[in-house]
Amino acid sequence: MKIAVIGTGAMGSIYAARLSKAGHEVIAIDIWQDHIDYINRDGLLIEGPDETFVAKNIRASTKFLDLEEYTIISFLRRWCDGDISRSNLNKELIINLGYAEGNSAFQSFKDLCEIIFHHGRRSLIRHQLDCNCVGADESCFAQLILRSANNYKEDAILIALLLVPPHLTSQTVSLSEKIGTAIKQLIVSDEKNVMVN
Repeated sequence: MKIAVIGTGAMGSIYAARLSKAGHEVIAIDIWQDHIDYINRDGLLIEGPDETFVAKNIRASTKFLDLEEYTIISFLRRWCDGDISRSNLNKELIINLGYAEGNSAFQSFKDLCEIIFHHGRRSLIRHQLDCNCVGADESCFAQLILRSANNYKEDAILIALLLVPPHLTSQTVSLSEKIGTAIKQLIVSDEKNVMVN
């Protein structure tokens, strides 16, 4: 089976290496160029309590993040960075989407983060603002929002079930759809501004 693992942080690397070791064709995708080069050159070293091995038959690439996914991961990292970053995110949404839509998008993002961080099945692992790689949880979070906004509801529900208890799934998908729609508007607006300038 061909499998793409998005994010070569701690968890993504383990999944990629173990799936490769099990005989699957694996491509590891991340934006951290040095790590990608290392994987392609030397393989992926996994050290654990039960074994240590190098998965050498993994292909690695940086070509994967579209602007929507990058924006979602950026929002998540900024949310986790604290009150100042959250306030700046709210201001940017208002500037770019208008007062009502910007505040609505921020409130939806806030509500989604509160559900995931306070009622999630487990802690969501994310990277620091300046980190060049993408973690598996960050990718999962982004895919939840993208699938919801692009009307892949069954996929969005399945992803939501990985993150939150079943009784919060519907609300999680609904909030994700609102956020994804706002991010699409941001990107379209930004592309129009680039075309005009």
